Formats: sequence, C-alpha cells, structure tokens
Amino acid sequence: MPTRVAFTTNFVSPYRLGLFSALASTRDWQFKLFSSCETEFDRQWKPPGELPFDHQRSFSLSYIRRVKHQGRVGFLEKRQVHVPLGLVIDLCRFHPDAIISTEFGAGTLISAVYACILRRRLVIWFYGTPHSERDVSWKQRLLRKILISMADAFVGMGIEARQYLLSLGLPSKAIFDAPNTTGLVQFQIKLPEQERIAIRRRLGMTGLSFLYVGHINQLKGLAGLLTAWQTFSAQPGVEVSLTVVGDGPDRAQLGSRVQGNVKFLGYIDPEKMHTVFQAADVFVFPTLQDVWGLVVNEALMSGLPVICSRYAGCAPDVIIEGKNGWIVDPVDQDDFSRTLMKAWEARGRKAEMSRAARETAAGLTISRMASGFNQAIAFALSKQPSTFKSVRFANRVNVDPS
Repeated sequence: MPTRVAFTTNFVSPYRLGLFSALASTRDWQFKLFSSCETEFDRQWKPPGELPFDHQRSFSLSYIRRVKHQGRVGFLEKRQVHVPLGLVIDLCRFHPDAIISTEFGAGTLISAVYACILRRRLVIWFYGTPHSERDVSWKQRLLRKILISMADAFVGMGIEARQYLLSLGLPSKAIFDAPNTTGLVQFQIKLPEQERIAIRRRLGMTGLSFLYVGHINQLKGLAGLLTAWQTFSAQPGVEVSLTVVGDGPDRAQLGSRVQGNVKFLGYIDPEKMHTVFQAADVFVFPTLQDVWGLVVNEALMSGLPVICSRYAGCAPDVIIEGKNGWIVDPVDQDDFSRTLMKAWEARGRKAEMSRAARETAAGLTISRMASGFNQAIAFALSKQPSTFKSVRFANRVNVDPS
C-alpha cells in the first residue's frame, strides 16, 4: 500500500507547481494537497488553473493582521492569516499516514491534533529566519513550543531557516533542508544579442543596467535603493540606469522621486519577465525582510550578479561575495552606495560573474528541494508513533511571557 501524504498550505502559487508535482510523483506515495484560498491580497500573479496533482480547497476563514516591526529595520507589515476549519473533515476523509504542514499556525495546529489522535506523523515546513521572527509575541512562542512537541520532523529552507529552527531547541537530525527554487526553465535561456539589444532599447536601459523586480511597498526596501542610487549615480564617469518592475501602494510616492536614469515600468506579465532579466546587467534585491526571495533565483538563472540584502533568507545560501554578487545592508545608505559602486567597478568581469551566477542557480533544483521533504517523511515514518505526544512533552514547554 502506498504511503498517504497530505500537504497543507495557504494557497497554490505558480512557483510551487514544480515542487508539488515532484512530491506527487514520489514513488510509493499517494499525495494530496489541501489549500485554504485561491490567492492572497498582496499577490500579483494569476492563480494557476487546472492542477496536475490531487488537490482540494478546504473551507477556511481569514483575516488581515498588522505586524509592526521595531528596531533598526522598522516597518508595518500586513499578513493574511488563515483558519482552515474544513481541514478537519478533509483530513478524516483522506486519512493520511503523514502530514506536511506549513507555518506555525491554525492549519498546523489542526494537523497536529489529527496526527496525535490517530497516531500519524507530522512534518512542519517552516522557513522563517532569526530576522523575520524577531517580533514574535509570547503567545506565538507558546504555540510554536506546543507544535514542536507534537511534530516528528521539520523542513527548513537553507542556512537561515535552520538557524532559527535550532534556536527553538530542535535536534539537528530532525531538520531537513529544502533550499528554495522555482523550476522556471525559461530564465535559463540566453537571448540572441540582437534581441537583447532591442529589448534594452525598448525598455530604456542604458549604460550598466540595474534591475529591481518586486512589490513596491515598505517591506521591499525600494525607498532605500532610490536614496542610495542618487548618491551612486551622481559619481563622475558612472553611466548607469535603474529599471523598476512591479506595482504596489508606494509606487506613486516613490515614482515622484525618480531621475532621468530611473524608469518605473509597472507590472509586467510573468511570462515575459525572463526577457527583462536577460536585458539587464545587475539585479538588486533591497528587501527589509524576506524569508528567501525567489526573484534572486530568477536573476541568478538569468546570469545576473545580484546585490542582495542581508535581510533576505537566501543571502548566505546563494551569494558568494564578489563572485556572483554582493551582500548589502539596505538600511546603511553608505554601504548601499559603496556596493552599487562595486557592481559598476566589476563591469569588466561581467562574463565571469554571469557564469558564476548560472552555476549557483544550477544547484537550486526542484529535485533537491523535493528531496528535503522526502527525507523528512522517511525520518518521521521511522519513528515510533505515540498517542498525544504533546502530553508526553508538556512539562518541557516553558514560555517567557516578556
């Protein structure tokens, strides 16, 4: 009999189709995906249509929660929280042997209770970083400690995620890495030079062309990039341009600050984005907080060196300083301007850095990501099940309410 594996998530995004398809094709698995909604309020892509694997939408309630991040990297963030009440019935109908659940939230709590009562295995996929989780409340810490005591294995997303999971007291052997990737092969295709030149001309890219792609809000750090850009691009002999692709609530305000060598293009169809990446020379990811940053994968696949924020979870996994990019503190304007200048000064090494970028991206595959989940499930199934594991670990749950 195949192992019945349920995967619970908030929504099905286009960049996760490769992962879910790979898991669904795992030998001796019967895989089913459960989601809570079609998409979320701040997503700019179109939801995928018919899915190539078994999928069910669970009845769910949701609300918007505002999180105020304090300290040196401060901003207000909106998050959509899901409570998949229908997941209880859906899991009972599918009757999985193991559940993979994302986040330390309501869906994982429902999955954990189901797994404990029916003596099933639970794997928690969580890829927060020490930076992204710095403002977690004591109530959230309590819930995480309870869920940790009920789970059998954990999947992270690289160095930063593992560091955070280890800080929760998890044994290293129970944590499995699944470095993030998209599997979108069109970014790997090199455009003919004449076509690339034509696209640059059409988009207004001149000199050494820097590219930003993403949502335009506080969290993504574009304001800091534009401030540093003014200092950098004014240096004598520097011939550069900055292309901004994306939309969001801060677009009008930030757009009013641009100079002649900065162009806002707005939203571009994802199917055409690989040509925009190919036309540029350097990618900039100035985020103030991202648990990974898949757009960095796309840039590396396109052969672009990347100026990557230290607050992106992917930075220590994929950026090799001076080889395929640079890591920057986007809050430090002097550091940001210096790093932009490093990219300008490295323009003669474009071919070398492009090869290094593509080599890095080549190691971030769907099969490697899926392998982390396969290993976690195998590890969880190798453990002896115990009814109500949370009771067994209850006296280990200590929470500092401060």
